[in-house]
Amino acid sequence: LTVADMSTINPVESKNISKKFLEHEIIKLDIPVMGGPNVAITGELVLMASGDKKTFDRFRNVFVILGGVEDDTTKEERKTFQ
Repeated sequence: LTVADMSTINPVESKNISKKFLEHEIIKLDIPVMGGPNVAITGELVLMASGDKKTFDRFRNVFVILGGVEDDTTKEERKTFQ
């Protein structure tokens, strides 16, 4: 099981939650977002991801849809999902 925490909670509390999740073999990615509802609708949220890269890459297509992944391929990928 993987949880993508997209909240903007206190970093210390986030680490405590991550430790509890690990006790139950749950992987947690910390991915707070910037932007409001109108930005979310257009798929242009800014995501700041931290956590295990392999886990992030497994769910990368979801983050591309939300608009928070930028590299050479994402502009074309985002068009595919719209």
